[in-house]
Amino acid sequence: MDRDVIGRILEEAGGLDRPCVAGVEGVAGAAGLLCSYEIDCAPSGFSKDRFHSIPDIGSGDCPRVVFIDGGNAGIFSSPDFCVHFIRIFHTEYEGNRRVSCSADGFYVLCRAEAGALKDGGRIVFSAKMFPSCVKSLTDSFFTERFEFDPLDKSLLEKNSRMAMSRVPGMVRRIAELSTALLLASKAGRGDNIIVDGDFCTRTVYEKKLVDALARFAGRGVSIAGLSKTSDLITSGGCSVTKVLSAAAPAGAWYYSPAAVRKGTAVSFAKLHPESDYIFKLETLAATMPEDVLKVLSANSTDAVFLGYPYGLIEADRFARVSEREKGILRTMFMAKAGKGWESLAGAEKSLDAHSVLDNI
Repeated sequence: MDRDVIGRILEEAGGLDRPCVAGVEGVAGAAGLLCSYEIDCAPSGFSKDRFHSIPDIGSGDCPRVVFIDGGNAGIFSSPDFCVHFIRIFHTEYEGNRRVSCSADGFYVLCRAEAGALKDGGRIVFSAKMFPSCVKSLTDSFFTERFEFDPLDKSLLEKNSRMAMSRVPGMVRRIAELSTALLLASKAGRGDNIIVDGDFCTRTVYEKKLVDALARFAGRGVSIAGLSKTSDLITSGGCSVTKVLSAAAPAGAWYYSPAAVRKGTAVSFAKLHPESDYIFKLETLAATMPEDVLKVLSANSTDAVFLGYPYGLIEADRFARVSEREKGILRTMFMAKAGKGWESLAGAEKSLDAHSVLDNI
C-alpha cells in the first residue's frame, strides 16, 4: 500500500518540477517574479540578460578577504531564562592564502523581565553577555544590554510570542555583525568582508550595525553576505535556484539583480563550473557583486565542498560548538552550582519532556 502512496507522491512532486525546467524560453512565464513573497524584498522579472560569467583571477591576485561565522549551543534552558555559549570566528585570506584567524567566545544569559513602566510594564527578554576568551570584540559590546519585545510583530512565530530560545541566536547574529563592523573599520579600499547569511534585519540592533557597515561599503570596502541555503520562491511557485539552474549558461556564473532589499542587492551565483550548488549573495551599498564573486570563486576550489568558499567552511568549522564541548560546559556549570543545580534542572523540565520520549 505504501509503495502506491509513495508513487503518487513522487508523481505529484515530479509534476511540480516540470514547469520550472521547461528551458529558457519557458522559464520567464513559469517563473514570474523572482524572490516573490518576501516582506522586505522588491522582486524582479526573469531575464537571461542578467546572467554573467564570473571572471577568473589568479590566486596571487586575490585581494584581502575576511570570512565571518558564528555558532552557539544551549547549556540549559527554561521558559523564562536560558544560558548559551556563543563563538564568533573569523579567518583572513590574502593571495588566496590564510594569513590569520581569531575567535571570540562568550556566554549569554537571557531572562524574561518586566519592562519599564513607561512601556506599560510589558515583559521583555533581556540578554547579558559574559566574555570567556575574547580577541576582537570590545568591552563596549559586552557592557551593552540587549532587550527584545517577545510580541514585536517582526519576531512573532505563527501569531504567537517569540520563544526565549530564539534570543541567543539573535545575539549571535549581532555579534557576527559587530565583528564585521570592527574588521571593516580596519580594512582598506579593495578589501572584502564576507559574513555567513544575509542582511535581513529584524531588530534595531541589527539595523544599526548593517547601516554602519553600509557606510564602510561606500568607502571602497566590499561587504557581502553569502547564504548556505535559500528558500526563496518565484511568483509562479518555483524555487528561485531551480529556475536559474534550468536557464543558466555553462561555467561559473552569477545572476544579478534578482531582487533589491533596502540598501542591498540580491544575487545568485554558481561559484565553480563543476559545482551542483547555487548560493544567494547579498551586497551592501556600493559593493559590486562581480568584485566580490571573483574573489569567492577563486576561494571555492577545495574538493571538500567544491563551489563553496573554503574560508566559510573554515569559519563554520571553528565557530561550531560541538555536542562534546556543550556537555563539558554543562558539567562545569553543574559542578559550580553544587546543590543549586537541582533548582536549575527542575526549571528545565518544562521543556525537556520530548527528549525523554525520544530516548524511550
